[in-house]
Amino acid sequence: MSPPPDQNDVANGDKVVPSALMPKTDGEMADLFRVLAENAPAMSRRVKSDVMLMDYRDYLKSALWRRIKKRVLERDKKTCQCCGGRGNVVHHRSYERDVMEGHNDAMLATVCNGCHDIIHFTDAGEGRSAAEADAVFVAGQRQTDIPPVGKIDLRSPTINYPGGIKRVTSLQFGLFLTAFRAAWRDQIAARKVFVEKAAERRAAKSAVASGSFKPPI
Repeated sequence: MSPPPDQNDVANGDKVVPSALMPKTDGEMADLFRVLAENAPAMSRRVKSDVMLMDYRDYLKSALWRRIKKRVLERDKKTCQCCGGRGNVVHHRSYERDVMEGHNDAMLATVCNGCHDIIHFTDAGEGRSAAEADAVFVAGQRQTDIPPVGKIDLRSPTINYPGGIKRVTSLQFGLFLTAFRAAWRDQIAARKVFVEKAAERRAAKSAVASGSFKPPI
């Protein structure tokens, strides 16, 4: 059994480096730094290639993640596994090595932007714990309430997106688009009737002015 560390031993991560192994002279310290410098490129390459060491933002930009994401989106047919609408985001249910390296796609799922936000954050914007986030994912999102479409500007093809769109699920957004298109058609029809009536009034006024108007007997 190794002797317990003394007060001069140095902690190194989860290991303890015995004080007897630490550099004692300036020359030994210089040698230590030289070895570290020589190994720095290899260590840097490991950080850049090891999915558990690289920055998560770099991981999401990597060719590995692009392949994994494409595979999962195709598997799920770009359908949100939370609300059933259209999905374009791949959600991590786990960040273990096998998942990050692409060996466990069962812990990855296609979701929409709205569901992804709901999974990770509360209505107050506070981050959820991993367990809570997974529970929200498993429970699913089946909200069908949508905000009113409101008046549509027929001169502009731009859709009047509802407020708080970030937390609207793909299912809700699909329902909103359906309602928006119906309202658009209704306004177009109402506008057509208005234009036709206005044309009839102008024609009648013109006929009266020209004396050709014959009132019904």
